Amino acid sequence: MTASWRKKRLSPAQKVRLIGVVVSCCLISLSFFNPSLLKDLRLKSFDLLLRNFPSPLANPPVVIVDIDAKSLARYGQWPWPRWRIAELFSKIAAARPAVIGSDIIFGEPDRTAPKRIMKDMPTTMPLKVRKYLDSLPDPDQIFADKLAASSVPIILGHLFIYHDVEAGQGGKKNKTAVPQHGSFAFLDQNPVSFLQRFNHADLNLPLLEKEAHGSGFFNIIPDDDALVRRLPLLAALEQQPWPSFTFATLHATTTVRRDLPLLTAFEQVLHPGLVLAVLQNTYALLRASALLTGEPYPSLVLAMLQAATGDAPVFVKSNENGVRTIKVGPYQIPVSHQGEMVVTFSDQSPYADSFHPERKLPYLSAIDVLHDEFDPHLLQQAYVLVGTSALGLFDLIGVPVSTVFPGVEFHGHALNTILTSSFLSRPDWLIGLEILQIACTGLLLTLLLPRIGATVGILLAFAIIVINLAFSLASFWFFHLMADLVTPTIATLLLFTSLTFFNYFSEERKARRLRSTFSQYLAPAVVEEMVKNQDSLVLSGEERELTILFSDIRGFTSMAEKMRPEALCTFLNEYLTPMTAAIMNQRGTVDKFIGDAVMAFWNAPLTTANHPYHACESALSMLQELEQLNRSWLKRGLPTLHIGIGIHCGLARVGNMGSRQRFEYTVIGDSVNLASRLEGLTKFYGADILVSGVICDALHNDFLFRQVDIVRVLGKTEPVTVCQLLGKRGQENAQIEKELRGWHEAFDYYNIGDFKAAEQLLCHLIDWKPNDKLYSLYIKRCQQLAANPPENWDGITDLQSK
Repeated sequence: MTASWRKKRLSPAQKVRLIGVVVSCCLISLSFFNPSLLKDLRLKSFDLLLRNFPSPLANPPVVIVDIDAKSLARYGQWPWPRWRIAELFSKIAAARPAVIGSDIIFGEPDRTAPKRIMKDMPTTMPLKVRKYLDSLPDPDQIFADKLAASSVPIILGHLFIYHDVEAGQGGKKNKTAVPQHGSFAFLDQNPVSFLQRFNHADLNLPLLEKEAHGSGFFNIIPDDDALVRRLPLLAALEQQPWPSFTFATLHATTTVRRDLPLLTAFEQVLHPGLVLAVLQNTYALLRASALLTGEPYPSLVLAMLQAATGDAPVFVKSNENGVRTIKVGPYQIPVSHQGEMVVTFSDQSPYADSFHPERKLPYLSAIDVLHDEFDPHLLQQAYVLVGTSALGLFDLIGVPVSTVFPGVEFHGHALNTILTSSFLSRPDWLIGLEILQIACTGLLLTLLLPRIGATVGILLAFAIIVINLAFSLASFWFFHLMADLVTPTIATLLLFTSLTFFNYFSEERKARRLRSTFSQYLAPAVVEEMVKNQDSLVLSGEERELTILFSDIRGFTSMAEKMRPEALCTFLNEYLTPMTAAIMNQRGTVDKFIGDAVMAFWNAPLTTANHPYHACESALSMLQELEQLNRSWLKRGLPTLHIGIGIHCGLARVGNMGSRQRFEYTVIGDSVNLASRLEGLTKFYGADILVSGVICDALHNDFLFRQVDIVRVLGKTEPVTVCQLLGKRGQENAQIEKELRGWHEAFDYYNIGDFKAAEQLLCHLIDWKPNDKLYSLYIKRCQQLAANPPENWDGITDLQSK
């Protein structure tokens, strides 16, 4: 029976059905794993809906008081004196808005303060002048007094930062300087473990934080495509949940009825079964035997909401899968499991003009407010955000409706979303419904395609796509649900293609996959060679000897801070293009770009003879290309670059690696780490290219090297010889040969422990070549070692950092 079953072949229709079942199961699995490409396409489809189905404007509105270019032109550069800021907030408060929120951090003392001016003035200043300056009020205190005296709640904004403390990153770490405002109640489960986590805060001055009604973070977290769609309403700072700026704003305007019995009031707000207790004016919710309360500090949108709603408690409902909803006053906000809200954008409004077509909310120029040249009725009971749209202050982001969008207006639209209840959500049951769509599509096509043929099958697939589109649009328009259009559409197309072309030629498909995968890593000629010799390829992973190269730009971070993002992107592309060509021209594989860094390797996926030689040729070519680029940039008034390159040859694991959602052809192992360490040491030794002793020993007849040290890197016991690649053999002159002889003689004295003799030779060398950092480094070492001779000297340098 078994033998006869094996001999039985599937019919074409059965093959189609089998493929349909397999592909349907794969597509359903794809929906669960949610790969990045699918996620990006889904976000783009939601962006299209957001642009075509805008939300209404709130009434009273959200108003932006804008420190714009006109204001800066009138009152000078930013930051303004705090007394002028105080005046601006006072003018706004006089119009009786519901709440005022600041999208600006006042983290440093006012530079125009009289006492600060006196410190910078010469001591010969006349006494009368010093007394006069000393009698003047402190601008920061003026601002703090205005905050304290304001009858309108004013919410200050701050920024949360995450710093790796072990890596030694700095930052203002402030645990106690921010006063606590508002109260929280956690329903079912504490949400802290699900929230975005930070460990530092860039705060306002303590006297301002003390007198303000509240404060909150205004962090904006973009998606992978650099567009901002969601706003975190809560975040965790050292194990505490902190609400966002927008949510903190709304919290300030909600009033809770105090005339009802407490239990009755909260049963109406929440649901029966919750028992309310009042402990020192703080609401606490008791469910079963667990006390689920918190006293976190509100954050900006949330703090404004709290202040504008009468400092009502914030109720955060969570379960084992994350945060579900956030409620303050009459507003119940659906959020993601991380406490993030999808922001909707209003329609084209009368506030937009030809110069600012992106503006959907009412704007008031700060200079018009200061000069009382505005309609105060516009601000009455409004939610006011004070921020800036001036290009020079860099508060511009990309959103689905505009690639250049003021960050303060994004917070404004977040508030408008809450005030108009224009919430968009993507509940778990909707994801289950989408999976059911895919299953039904697969079943329908699997059963019908073998009978109706390809022509009618095209019409059927088109009809299914139209039905899915109608479902997505109806869900968005009528129920404010973000039903996925992309995944069912892709599933329909893939199922149709798979079922129609199930006998697609597998070898050709494999060749096309190879071309697609490696075209960005290898030169076209090498890719074609791979296609012709597919049997010799092992892409699943193997251990082999590889040469690995790392390169990095020196001082790139400081340079990037001075350039606009568009200019920086163009500049970086102009640099990486010839660097990539220099690697590919030597049969190298470009593994990845890590910001401004480049990682490449040789001898995979195809075997490359004498691969260390190709890597060194590539490194020298990269320096030559950089020299030409620097000359071109210098003529164009652009900054010039310096790079460091590290090369090592050794055993490593190479193949397709990664997660189920995403993988790439890459290399891992100790050899990779050592190559990266060598690149990092180039700055320490003042060398352009550093190679390991393995490379130097193998290629000393082809290239000119200078041994710079014997090091023991952190975490390793075996020492590594480090050499500097100077150029190709035959290009050296008598001066270089004389210098190298002197260096090697000094280095030999250094290794045997004769530090005085080594220092004398090094002093001659540095007189000859004063800009060589290596000579300065070793002179200092020799002086220190001669003053404190080591007991057991082996010439090895132990590196204490990576």
